Amino acid sequence: MSNRPGRKMARHQPTRRPSGAADRVTWMNPAVLVGGGVVALIALAVIIALAIGSDDGDAVDTVAPGEIATFDDLAIEGSSLPQMPASGDDLALGRSAPPFATVTFAGDAARVDPADGSATVIGFFAHWCPHCQAELPRVVDYLGSTGLPAGVDLVAVSTAVSPERGNYPPSAWFDREAWPGQVMLDDEFGRIADAYGLRNFPMWVVVSPDGTVLERSSGELSTADFDAMIQRAAVTITP
Repeated sequence: MSNRPGRKMARHQPTRRPSGAADRVTWMNPAVLVGGGVVALIALAVIIALAIGSDDGDAVDTVAPGEIATFDDLAIEGSSLPQMPASGDDLALGRSAPPFATVTFAGDAARVDPADGSATVIGFFAHWCPHCQAELPRVVDYLGSTGLPAGVDLVAVSTAVSPERGNYPPSAWFDREAWPGQVMLDDEFGRIADAYGLRNFPMWVVVSPDGTVLERSSGELSTADFDAMIQRAAVTITP
């Protein structure tokens, strides 16, 4: 299961109101009316203070601009892939991977068209995921020492961003690890991750030059496993 941060729900407590004839007579008493007015003013002040405190708390939880794509930045075409299964046959294999357009940390437009004639390897990373934190530098080392075969493109997607969780912001993390290429941003709803059937992190999707899904893997890979995945993508390239 994917560990996406949940949304906070405000709890509403029903207000109890006086009932019965005796209550109505009591509320008409002038002394009670004066006292009630004071109580009401105090209650109003408490409500305002709580509201201000709540706003401050929400501001802390807000994702900084440039760390996620806005809803309008992101477009996904075609049909979503089924969620990757925990075990057994992967029903996404052989299906068309959905093209998507989004932005980078710098705000530049970016697009992935899986059927553009190159084999595409797409990695989904969450900044707070310990397996992602372990895998990203291994991939960077691999790219620096081995590189990618001709005709194979590697795409990184930053998703499930949460200021409340560790290693935030993701832009600083990718910079610190010296990621050599662009990072494409998912939005707050994780629509790219959902479209590719993400189950947990990190997840890799290998797409053939004609845009069909060759394989998906979920969880941390060793350098040897990653190299084998890249080589399987490379053999789909027509010389």
